[in-house]
Amino acid sequence: MSWSDYARAARELAELRRVEDAAAADRAAVTRTAADDLDNLTRHLEAQRDLLHKLAGTLKLPEPWIGRADRSSVTDVAQALHLAADAANAADVEARRAEHIGTRPILLPDVSPTTRNVIIYSVWAGLGWLLQCGLMTFSSETDFGVLAWSLCGLPALAFFAGYLTVSTLGQPRVGASLPKQVRLGGVICFGGMTLAWIALIAAFSFLRG
Repeated sequence: MSWSDYARAARELAELRRVEDAAAADRAAVTRTAADDLDNLTRHLEAQRDLLHKLAGTLKLPEPWIGRADRSSVTDVAQALHLAADAANAADVEARRAEHIGTRPILLPDVSPTTRNVIIYSVWAGLGWLLQCGLMTFSSETDFGVLAWSLCGLPALAFFAGYLTVSTLGQPRVGASLPKQVRLGGVICFGGMTLAWIALIAAFSFLRG
C-alpha cells in the first residue's frame, strides 16, 4: 500500500468516526430530550390527576377513573410523547371548561338571576293556576275548601316548589350563591295567583250567567 492510499484510508476512517460520533451525540441528545419530556409529562399528569379529583369534589361529581391507557400504534418515542402532551393539554382545556360551566346555574344559565327566578316562580304559579281551574271546574264558587286551596294552599305549594327549584337548579355548583328573591317569589305566587283566581271567578260567572 502506498502512502497516498494509507492517507486516504486514514481520512476515510476519521470521517467515518466523525459521522458515528455525531450520530451518537444526536442519539444521546434525543434520548436526553425524550427523558426530559417524559419527566415533564409525568409531572403534568400527576398534577392533572390531583386537579381532576379536586374538581370532581368541588362540582359534586363522582371521582374520575384514571386507568392504564391502551397501547398506541406509534413507535417513534418523540412523536408518542408529543401526542401524549397534546392529549394532556386538551384534558386541561376540558377541565377548565367544566369548571367554568360549574360557575353557572344548571337551569337557564344564560339569563340574569332575576329573569331566571321570575321564570321559575311564574312556571310554578302557572301550574298552580291550572289546578285552580280544575278545582273551579268540579266545584261550586262558594265551596270554602276550594277557596282556601285557591287563595292559600296552591299559592303556598307553588311558592315552595319555586323556592326549591331556585335553591337547587338555579344555583351554580361553584362560587357564591345567587339571590333566591323570596319576596319576588311571594308576589308572583300569592299575588299573581290571587289575581288569576279572581279573573277565573269572573270568567266562570260570566260563562254561567
